[in-house]
Amino acid sequence: MIIALGVARAAPGRLAELLDACGRVAEESRQDQGCLDYGFHASISDPDLITSVEIWHSQDALDAHLHHEHTRRFLDAVSGLTDGEPHMQLLKAEPAP
Repeated sequence: MIIALGVARAAPGRLAELLDACGRVAEESRQDQGCLDYGFHASISDPDLITSVEIWHSQDALDAHLHHEHTRRFLDAVSGLTDGEPHMQLLKAEPAP
């Protein structure tokens, strides 16, 4: 299992647009083969800070997701909606017994 964690800050005045783009890609990505969960979450203390949590069955499933049209549209849109570059980390995990 692969867990992808991302953090991005909305550009000033662009939070609503960023959340809209996040909502669209999350809905589409949940339909991707191998997607176990895909969501975005706003910080309680800093609403402009958005965290993404993606859980994939395998690295192959995540790799396929990165080539889908909805993912490319999202990445293009986000480049103008964030303040700086989003940060992403990938973690390998095993389900708990």
